[in-house]
Amino acid sequence: MYKISAILLMVCFLLSIVNHIAFSAEPITTTPILTDPPTTYPPTTYPPNTDPPGEPNCIGVECPVIPCDPGFIQYIPPGECCPTTCVCDPSTVCPLLGCEPGYVPYTPPGQCCPTKCVCNATFPCPLLGCAPGYIQYTAPGDCCPSKCVCDPSYPCPLLGCPPGYIQYTVPGDCCPSQCVKDCDPQTPCPLIGCAPGYEPYTAPGECCPSKCVCNATYPCPLIGCAPGYIPYTAPGDCCPSKCVCDPTTPCPLLGCAPGYMQYTAPGDCCPSKCICDPYYQCPLLGCAPGYVAYTAPGACCPSKCVLVVYDKKQ
Repeated sequence: MYKISAILLMVCFLLSIVNHIAFSAEPITTTPILTDPPTTYPPTTYPPNTDPPGEPNCIGVECPVIPCDPGFIQYIPPGECCPTTCVCDPSTVCPLLGCEPGYVPYTPPGQCCPTKCVCNATFPCPLLGCAPGYIQYTAPGDCCPSKCVCDPSYPCPLLGCPPGYIQYTVPGDCCPSQCVKDCDPQTPCPLIGCAPGYEPYTAPGECCPSKCVCNATYPCPLIGCAPGYIPYTAPGDCCPSKCVCDPTTPCPLLGCAPGYMQYTAPGDCCPSKCICDPYYQCPLLGCAPGYVAYTAPGACCPSKCVLVVYDKKQ
């Protein structure tokens, strides 16, 4: 009986100690336990002739040959086993085009390298400063406007022509600047006999032609000019009538000696010989008394001093 009581007392004492430790306000400090660093594992590998999870099984698949042009390589899309198309090879070095200012290289769809130069949309074009009634015009193939043309949407001012007159726009202008007679197309004009190469001309403000002028579409006969010559149209004529010297043809240099100059004969285009230059100042010989400077035949300047011989009979 006494042994059982002793055992019960011992159990109660131990339980009180446990409760004191569990509910005590004092923090319980523990010494950290050092562990080994985490173990690293190599990347997942797969046995030969197998595919990673989620990839197609391409074992034994025979792919068709896709011919690619130079600069292209075959492309296998994700999830496929065989190439389906050709794409640009990123290692290809494209040739430089050397575009002018205002142009940039352009690569057409389906190509890997630029093939031509096109206009640069960000290039600042200079302003032409067109007058009222005109707009800037960009010729086909150009990137910037090069001239001013008539603006079809511009409202030209009315002139207020009197009865029997209509507004007239001078060729090259965009708006009418004068009033001319309102010609009746039913009224016949007198005939003017113009020579071949000419056509009747009606002056501004007139209803009928009053003179003949050159017809720009008339085919003039060809004149066979020699090298160094060009056809010449005399004032008042419409077609060339003779050959004259071409001022752009370079003439050979004759290499004239000092005191000489090149001479071009009448009708020739280039000099053919050297003649004395009348403006050349010949050097003085300094002849002694009784001697005079002598110019040899064909020479331009005296070359020696000769004794003056007087006739005793004089």
